[in-house]
Amino acid sequence: MTGPVERVFAIDEQERGGAPPARSAYGVTWAALRAGYAAEDRLRDVLSDTERRDKELARDLVVVLHKLRELVAASGPRMDEAGLAAEAELVGALADRIAAAVTRRGGTVIEPVGLPYADVADVVDVLDGDGPWVAKTERAGLRWADGEVVCRAQVLLGAEQGAEGRR
Repeated sequence: MTGPVERVFAIDEQERGGAPPARSAYGVTWAALRAGYAAEDRLRDVLSDTERRDKELARDLVVVLHKLRELVAASGPRMDEAGLAAEAELVGALADRIAAAVTRRGGTVIEPVGLPYADVADVVDVLDGDGPWVAKTERAGLRWADGEVVCRAQVLLGAEQGAEGRR
């Protein structure tokens, strides 16, 4: 009498060619492998969608962060004069929290104001200007710790270092 192990290994040549009969050990194994591959494909698709959504969220957060920093830089002194120092401080604190969240997840915000264009050419898109310096950042960019640039910063070039100063 043959045991289950002998029966599993007793796959004849006819079963190995083409689609195996479903009731054979080979057929059952093949069906299990196909189901496993299909599950891997579904998981890969879900992870890909999740990664895409995460990148879009991070890109949007970096844009909001940049706008908050611009608001604080441009309106902070006027808000202080108008008696809104606490509100200006709150906006600055929100910007700091967003920056910290991006950094904790391995991101680096790209705001290259005041840097030579040659040093940041691989992570920026030039909207206007032809000078050697990044004069203004119109939209901040984002780079992950592994070097992947999620979104390139959009900048204006000028003949002198940016008026916004180096960050």
